[in-house]
Amino acid sequence: MLTDLSFIAPGKPWPPEDADEKARLADHKVNRLLYSGDHEAVFPKFSAYLKDRIEDDKKIAILIGLAKTATKEYLNFVIGEAPDIDAPIVYEVPDYEVLTDASRTGIGLFEVTQDGIIAQNPENCYLVVSPGNVRKVWAYVFFQEFDIEVEKKKIPYVKFTIHEAGSIQHVVYERKDGKLGDPRALQDFPQFSGLQVDASGKQSTGVNELLVVRVDNILTTDRYYGQSDYSKEAKSKLEALDLAYSRRAEVLAKFSRPKPMAGASAFTFDHAKQKWVWKTDEAIIVEKDEPTAQYLTWQAQLEDVQREIDGLYKQLLKDFALTDDDELNKAESGTAIRLKQSETLAKVRWLATEYKKALAVVLSLKSKLDAALGVGQVAFEPDVVQVHLQDGIPDDPRETIQTCALAVAGGFMSVEKAVSVCQGLALDSPELADEVARIRANPSIL
Repeated sequence: MLTDLSFIAPGKPWPPEDADEKARLADHKVNRLLYSGDHEAVFPKFSAYLKDRIEDDKKIAILIGLAKTATKEYLNFVIGEAPDIDAPIVYEVPDYEVLTDASRTGIGLFEVTQDGIIAQNPENCYLVVSPGNVRKVWAYVFFQEFDIEVEKKKIPYVKFTIHEAGSIQHVVYERKDGKLGDPRALQDFPQFSGLQVDASGKQSTGVNELLVVRVDNILTTDRYYGQSDYSKEAKSKLEALDLAYSRRAEVLAKFSRPKPMAGASAFTFDHAKQKWVWKTDEAIIVEKDEPTAQYLTWQAQLEDVQREIDGLYKQLLKDFALTDDDELNKAESGTAIRLKQSETLAKVRWLATEYKKALAVVLSLKSKLDAALGVGQVAFEPDVVQVHLQDGIPDDPRETIQTCALAVAGGFMSVEKAVSVCQGLALDSPELADEVARIRANPSIL
C-alpha cells in the first residue's frame, strides 16, 4: 500500500512498484472489460476457443452478460426511484456512474469541483493511506497519461492531480524508460496553463477537507477498499457458460442442417468452388445398388448440455443474489415480489447505506467549496442532510388499500392517514379534508 507521495519524483518507477495498488488497478480493468462485454480479453479458455473462428465460420461468441445485468439490477434497487433529499441546497450528482463503479470495481469516487460534482474513474487513481489506519485515505492521486508530438516525435508525459485536505496540487512529469523524468512547468502545456496555482503547482481549496469522497462496496477486515460484486466464483461460471452456449451454437450450426446423400450421378464437380455440388434442379438417374437420393439429418442429443447450462445459470444467479424472472412472474402482490427479491435487497443494503452517507458529505463539501469561492451563500454540514431511498419495487395500489383498510378497521391507523397513503394527499391539504368528510358522511364505507 502507498503511505506517502514519494512515488512522485524524478527517477521513480512508473507505474509505481506497489503490489497492492497494482493488483487493485488490474482487477478494476478486468471488471470493466467484463462489464463492457469484452469477455475474450477476460477469459483465457474462452479466448483460446474462439482463436480460430476466422477459419471456422460456425464458431460464434455467445456472451452471458449477467455481470452487467446484476450491476444494473442493484442500481435499480438503490436509485431506480429518485432519492428524496432534504438539504439546504441540492446539487446534481452523478450517482449512476459512481455506483456502477462501486458495484463492478468495489470503489466509486465523487470529486467536488468548482464546476460541479463529477465521477472519477478508480482506474486512474492511487489511494495513499495512513500507516496506522489503512482504511483512512489522506491523499487521492489522479493520473493522466498523454503524448506531445515534437518534430514528428511523440514524447510521453503523465500529469498528477493530488488531492489533500485543503489543497490540490497539479504536476507534470515526462515518462522515459519506465520511470519519471524531470518535472515540467504547467505553463508548457496549453491544456493546463489556465490553472491558477503557486510555484509548486498547488491551489488552496478553502475547505480543510478532502474534496474526493469514496463509496466502498462491502468491506472485510483484510481489505482497505470495497469488494467488487464480480467475485472469482461468478467469473468462473460466466466463462463456463460462455463456452457452453458457444459450443452448443457451434454444434447446431455444423450438424443441424440436413446434408444430401445420393449416388454419384446426382453430383457434379464445381471447379470454381473446388467441391462437389448436388444437382437438385435436374433429374437423378439412380444406378443399380446406388442409394436413393435423400437428406441426411443428424439428431443432436443436447439434453445433458442443457442440464449443465441450467445448473450453471442457477448457481450464477445465486452468486449474484438475483431471482429468476420465472419466479418473479409467479408473484401475486407487491409484498410477494419483495419477499422473492429479499436476497437481492439484502445484498444492496450495504451499498445503499454507503451511498446515503457519501451523498450527504458530497453535498456538504460542494456547499463549502462554493462558499469559499464566493459563489454560494450557504455552507452546511453533512448532518443536516436527510436522504431517503426507495427500494425500487413499485407499490401495489390494491394491496396498499387493503392494508390501510384493515389498519383503520383495527384501530391502528386514522382515516386521514389512510387516505393520505392511498391517494398520495398531504395530511393538511383541502382535498384530503373533503375526501375524509365524504367517507365519514357514508358510515357504510367504514
